[in-house]
Amino acid sequence: MVQLIENIISRLKRIDRLVRLRATGTPRELAFRLGISASTLYEYLDTMKRVFGAPIRYSNSRRSYVYDLDGKLELKFKKDSQLNGTNNHTPI
Repeated sequence: MVQLIENIISRLKRIDRLVRLRATGTPRELAFRLGISASTLYEYLDTMKRVFGAPIRYSNSRRSYVYDLDGKLELKFKKDSQLNGTNNHTPI
């Protein structure tokens, strides 16, 4: 199970990096590059949009997926002190 989750996160990071570089290629090319089917790629892209709110779309002129806003996908733990310099911990 851990390996499956690591693979999913790794693919999401790779898609994100390629999107930021505007170097995904066509959906078929990207799926091949990731070693997944086109339908699985679309599931990843849907997850990026719905779960993470990524403003991602395909650009025909660039032949790549692109973000409509500057930014990147992040999935990591942040300590309270890293969250705008405030302590969000509520004592019990």
